[in-house]
Amino acid sequence: MIVSTFEPVEVGQAFETIPDHMTWISWFNLPDQRREDFASMLEYVVEENRPPTPVGGSLETFGDESLGLEDVRRFDRAVSGFNVLSDFFAQAAMYAFAKNADPGFKSQYFGIDWNPHTKAPVQHDQEVPIDNLTVFTKDKERRLKVVRNVVQWEGERT
Repeated sequence: MIVSTFEPVEVGQAFETIPDHMTWISWFNLPDQRREDFASMLEYVVEENRPPTPVGGSLETFGDESLGLEDVRRFDRAVSGFNVLSDFFAQAAMYAFAKNADPGFKSQYFGIDWNPHTKAPVQHDQEVPIDNLTVFTKDKERRLKVVRNVVQWEGERT
């Protein structure tokens, strides 16, 4: 899973639930032989795109009755970082990689259907600067989500 956490996390940290975040790509299977390509893709995304600053938008209820409903705050727009010309280039690059690496990737909410949002207590019109792409893996034995990698956007925000 690839997210941007709103507070710093470190490689190896384990959580029962992922800290406040915005999801870029949900869980997918990454074959060991693709791990280097995956790390390169994340570095490319950070190098070629400004860090996004999404803005809290409308309140929505996501999910369905069988799996449960969640109240979320959509990120309807961004003050910087989302590439307007190619819609959401950073997310599109991650989406393409996940689909290619895992043919069984459940992609119905990603690509052109991506709807960035958070369960965090973000207010309407609140800017939420993002400075990281954080990769989580599942530790099925301990039923935890573990930080595998953190890639930072560095330098001055534009």
